[in-house]
Amino acid sequence: AELDGNVKLWDNSMSLSTSQLDYDMNLQYGYYNQGGEIISTSGTLTSKYGYYYARTRDFYFKKEVAFVNPEYTMTSDTLLYNTGSKKVSFFGSADIKSAKDRILCDRGWYDTKTDITQLSGKPVLFSDRRMLEADSLFYNRRTKFGRGIKNFHLFDSTQKLHVYGSFAQTNGLKGYTYVTGTPFVFRSDGKDSLFIFADTIAVFQKQKLQKEYIQAYRRVKIFQKEIQVVTDSLVYLSDDSCISLFYSPIMWNGENQISADTIRFYLKNNAIDSFRLLSDAFLVSKEKGIHFNQIKGRMMAGKLDSSRIRDLFVSGNCQSIHYEKEDSLHYIGINVIDCGEMNFRFQSGKLNSAAFFNNPDATLYP
Repeated sequence: AELDGNVKLWDNSMSLSTSQLDYDMNLQYGYYNQGGEIISTSGTLTSKYGYYYARTRDFYFKKEVAFVNPEYTMTSDTLLYNTGSKKVSFFGSADIKSAKDRILCDRGWYDTKTDITQLSGKPVLFSDRRMLEADSLFYNRRTKFGRGIKNFHLFDSTQKLHVYGSFAQTNGLKGYTYVTGTPFVFRSDGKDSLFIFADTIAVFQKQKLQKEYIQAYRRVKIFQKEIQVVTDSLVYLSDDSCISLFYSPIMWNGENQISADTIRFYLKNNAIDSFRLLSDAFLVSKEKGIHFNQIKGRMMAGKLDSSRIRDLFVSGNCQSIHYEKEDSLHYIGINVIDCGEMNFRFQSGKLNSAAFFNNPDATLYP
């Protein structure tokens, strides 16, 4: 049957309106090619071309496809919709928008009853100030729970912070994202870059406080120009620009190796600007050959200049062991100094001058 002019077709769950419709009563199949509108309890769908299979309750739409309901709007090049299951499958470029988030993808499906979606073809999710993408994404709009599989990437536009990995699991209501599969954090201001690698990286959001922090677990490594660090775990408070390293971290800066029970880095312009060593602070630097200068104390604080140590302040049971030279080639002995406080100035990463306070006691061993 060929129907023209204000055509309407309906069943118990939907109604179709179009200006022209071809319908086969025996096969219960119809199509339109001059534009149509479907109204159901889930929302309103429009397209230029539409094909309806009454037996399976499937609609197949092509060109200028749009699905609208009070909570979101979906546009796509090609879309399949079942009026019974209320499930939407889309092929080609798709765009799903709501007041709080937006999804872009090439193909996938969306269950309008449960608000669950499975996306593939490099989908991208925008939510608040965040962007999330992967080769494929699973997302529950109601619970804000999602998974990203292969080539996962999370970007925080406020903190200018990137998180990469092979697999991720996120919960928007509880405010966390766990990333595994060789994950790493990248942050840069265009002049300097900071990288954090670990077995597992977790990003937490405190929505009420508008704060965010990162935890990294097992075999943690940090890289910045002139700085390398290994540790067991860390906490990165991006709002306070502070990274705390736990369980005997070790830092290398030029020819200096620095260690303590806990190390805290303070960032400025997305780069490490200063640090504090808490409990059993120790610095060793290569002098020449098998000779090493040493500095230890209960606590150390350091200031960097162009990613190299410039100033070092030591307090509490301080000791300095330094190889003293007669000239550029000959040593005269080892100078051991104990005191309450020490200040050191470095130049080009090497010790240049020192000052000792609170009852210094020095012994030169030839």
